[in-house]
Amino acid sequence: VDISHLHIQREQGVLSAMTEARLLDYDRISEIHVSANDGRADQHRPLTDKSYGLQWARSRLRLGCAVVIESYFHRLSEPQRRQQLDLVREGA
Repeated sequence: VDISHLHIQREQGVLSAMTEARLLDYDRISEIHVSANDGRADQHRPLTDKSYGLQWARSRLRLGCAVVIESYFHRLSEPQRRQQLDLVREGA
């Protein structure tokens, strides 16, 4: 599941809250992709503590689900890369 894509779909009005809730509750998800975007396009921005779906990704990581950070790491400094990893791991 690319949680960033769900954010775009919600903002564009093509994904209902009920469908999103059913998807997020699905127990057979094995990989999650996270990045930040403005809800209009898949921008692969660095995560912030308020990034859509980050809390959900963290909870799934604690359950053993793979989480892929889709931010453009090549544009980030080493400390910024570590910060991205720490943001996802927080509470995991």
